[in-house]
Amino acid sequence: MTVNVAQKKDRSDEAYLAAVEMIRQSLNDPYSAKFPASRKAKILPMRNDKYRVAGNFRAKNKFGAYVFKRYVAVVRYESGEWAMLEFEFQD
Repeated sequence: MTVNVAQKKDRSDEAYLAAVEMIRQSLNDPYSAKFPASRKAKILPMRNDKYRVAGNFRAKNKFGAYVFKRYVAVVRYESGEWAMLEFEFQD
């Protein structure tokens, strides 16, 4: 007896890149943002092609000073597109 179990593709690296790009777009100075490599982020695969991505970055605030921020985001891959479901900065 054989069982055919479909393997889902692990999209952890893609989830990280999608979260980073969506976070970058929400910043005052998106081009100043410096994110570490994906291996330094915590990426947790969830059900239904969702991923929880937690990490940090440095970026300029509205006064031009670099600040360190932590974030948690939940993104989902659906129909060839990534969408941000939840997002928050943490102090």
